[in-house]
Amino acid sequence: MVIRNYILAGSGNTGFLKWSCTSTGVDLSQNEAISKGYPNPVQNNYRYESPYLKHSNVVLTIFDMTGRTIESKSFDNFSGYMIENFDFTNKASGLYLLNISINGKQYTQKIVKN
Repeated sequence: MVIRNYILAGSGNTGFLKWSCTSTGVDLSQNEAISKGYPNPVQNNYRYESPYLKHSNVVLTIFDMTGRTIESKSFDNFSGYMIENFDFTNKASGLYLLNISINGKQYTQKIVKN
């Protein structure tokens, strides 16, 4: 049962996406991502934020366009608002992908490095 629906507004480059909060954490519907990331394009530090998560298994993985894993962070049984920073200072300019896995559901965000 969904208690509240939240829609974060923003233009296509802000990283703001739709999510829903339920009594047991985040209710993930198909084609809904539940996060925001900024700045995008990034020069040095990229910040990922999630809505409130309750007892969630979360894996955040950054890939380059060759499919190589650049960085991965894993959180088991996480509850709260997740804020994670990724350092792009020494990364080559180009396109990267942030794969977000929450309780086995996969979402991908594009990140542009200037």
